[in-house]
Amino acid sequence: MDIKARVSFLTFPQSTFNPRIFRHMNKKRFSDQITITSLSGAGSSSTILALQRILPTGIYRFVSGGGMMRASIRHSDQPLMSMEQYAEYCRRNPDLGTDRKLDQNINTLSCHNFTIIESRLGHETCPGGYHVLLECPLATRAKRRAKQISVTYAEAKAAIEKRDRDDTDRYRHLYGDGCIWSPEKYDLRISSSRHKPDEIARKILAAHSRWVKGQGVSIVKKMACSEFVLDMSTFRSK
Repeated sequence: MDIKARVSFLTFPQSTFNPRIFRHMNKKRFSDQITITSLSGAGSSSTILALQRILPTGIYRFVSGGGMMRASIRHSDQPLMSMEQYAEYCRRNPDLGTDRKLDQNINTLSCHNFTIIESRLGHETCPGGYHVLLECPLATRAKRRAKQISVTYAEAKAAIEKRDRDDTDRYRHLYGDGCIWSPEKYDLRISSSRHKPDEIARKILAAHSRWVKGQGVSIVKKMACSEFVLDMSTFRSK
């Protein structure tokens, strides 16, 4: 099925982009903007697709950092790589600015309400949203990945461990210690090991609704930005 999501896009000069700076610049919290973060294989891509099935697409836009990353792989002048290989490539070549460009694009969505964002650093690049961290044991993630791509458990486990290290190292190199995986940065931490994506999505929406009522967050109107279409039909679960 050809699923499309509209994604806002503006370009900031690379030299000026820093998520921590934007966190201080944008103090306003958006009532209906949700960011979803997880380690590799914990189900963030499956969860955003579940939310897309539940929420009205005429109102919400859905953005995937993983989908953008896959698009970068397809359009790269390098030989075709897996996500794990590309993560290592980005870690080894930070001066190419691949991660910064992706984060710039996602950051522009921080001026929009009614947006669901799946991204490693969504809680930093879109600081005004409701931030969710999906947690899942390594063993469960490895079993899922082994079944998904038809490799042994040992191979899947080794690949995930390396991907986790590469993700942590490359973002720490760009933005400093503590920018990723710190539990205190999230409004909700939820286990994805015992629930299906649709159940996780509904739990997120229920917790988000309680948060909105508890915080008294007022709805912010969407702001006009130029847009491009991100093809989500190539999504695969992380």
